[in-house]
Amino acid sequence: MPKVTIIIPVYNVEKYIHQSVNSALAQTLKDIEIILIDDQSPDNCPQICDEYAKMDSRVIVVHQRNRGLGGARNAGLDIAKGDYILFLDSDDWIALECCEQMYNIALKYQTDIVLSGEVLYLEDQDRFSPGYRHYRAQIMQNITHETYIKCFTPAWGRLYKKSFIDKYHLRFVEKCLYEDNSWGCLIAGLTEKVSYAGNFFYYRQRSGSITSNVDERVLDWVRDFKYFQKILKKVPLPKQKLIWAYEWYLLNFYNYFKKCSPNLQWRFFHFISDNFQPVNLSEKDLLKNAIFNDKNGEILEFYRKIKKKELHSYCLDFKLFGCIPLISFIAKEKEI
Repeated sequence: MPKVTIIIPVYNVEKYIHQSVNSALAQTLKDIEIILIDDQSPDNCPQICDEYAKMDSRVIVVHQRNRGLGGARNAGLDIAKGDYILFLDSDDWIALECCEQMYNIALKYQTDIVLSGEVLYLEDQDRFSPGYRHYRAQIMQNITHETYIKCFTPAWGRLYKKSFIDKYHLRFVEKCLYEDNSWGCLIAGLTEKVSYAGNFFYYRQRSGSITSNVDERVLDWVRDFKYFQKILKKVPLPKQKLIWAYEWYLLNFYNYFKKCSPNLQWRFFHFISDNFQPVNLSEKDLLKNAIFNDKNGEILEFYRKIKKKELHSYCLDFKLFGCIPLISFIAKEKEI
């Protein structure tokens, strides 16, 4: 049984896949398996994956119909045999000692999750930059409000104990962007402690990524939240961590709402108000947590509008929509 399974979803990354897979194969920890999930990639990636499998017996290839990033990761989880799981996106890469260092820290502190920081690679500028997360190695701490916010996204850059994932049968939402939000909320909500490694991941930031543009794909934030709500019926979280998760979703709903065009704001707000009615999130809960830094009360007001479904109060300018009735926006959402 391998110590670590590296799961790499593959879709339309012919330009990057060699750097990603080669970094996995070159790990100083040799007792690993590498699962390449060809998610019906339209380029030469399926053939490249098969070539790697012929070259190294540690490589396993799965060819499947397109299920999105979440579905590809799920396919890898279904067959993974390692004691620990590491997700690696196929346009990123990892340092040679990544698996060995994270595995040793997991054993030392007996935590279900080990977090790695990252180095950011700006592709359009061909340069490296400090990443969003930087961690000093071999620190362990309990899950606090601040830790919770920092540790649950993204899905990559973390080493997960497989028995922990299997215990709750955790999986990703499929055919949905932002799929690691619900995953991370559940992971951080169910674990008691986390430990930290150094900065072993190299995250490639490409121009035109979903994190740099706000368009209709933002609606997947709510689809992911609906999946989170569904899983909670089977895997309930402690109340305090559940409130933290609701807060985090609300904060991001608000921030993305501000970036949307007026037309998209209507759709996004309607979709949120139809699905975001958490019974455990009160105004008092919102006000007592520093994450919002809501000095002007904007997020609190946003939450009040959501509860009352007051879309008209949050439209920037109703005249922008001419004579298009609101029912047309509602009808579109029923098709999602």
